[in-house]
Amino acid sequence: MTRVSVIFRNRRSLTRSANQDIPKQVFRANITLFFLTLGISNLISQSLGGLVTRSVLSYTLWLLPALLGGTWLGTWLADRVSEHLFRKITLILVISTGLSAIVSSTGLL
Repeated sequence: MTRVSVIFRNRRSLTRSANQDIPKQVFRANITLFFLTLGISNLISQSLGGLVTRSVLSYTLWLLPALLGGTWLGTWLADRVSEHLFRKITLILVISTGLSAIVSSTGLL
């Protein structure tokens, strides 16, 4: 029996395998560092490429409150969600993001 078939026979194994038994606070810290690094490198490369314009900065300022509110809400919820539910939510978000990337790359939507 392959590892994939073992994982899908037991849903609990799927969430455990997907999150590698990393505590949610460690996972959140790692993903935060990843996206911070990605954001800084994107900002630098887009600035050097001349893609940061006044309209982009205007949109950024308009969307900043939503970003800060979402960050606050995520932090508030993370302290109130169980480890098990956190793993399920994380897995659903990763799968849906992957499916969205596949669909958008095929041009279906």
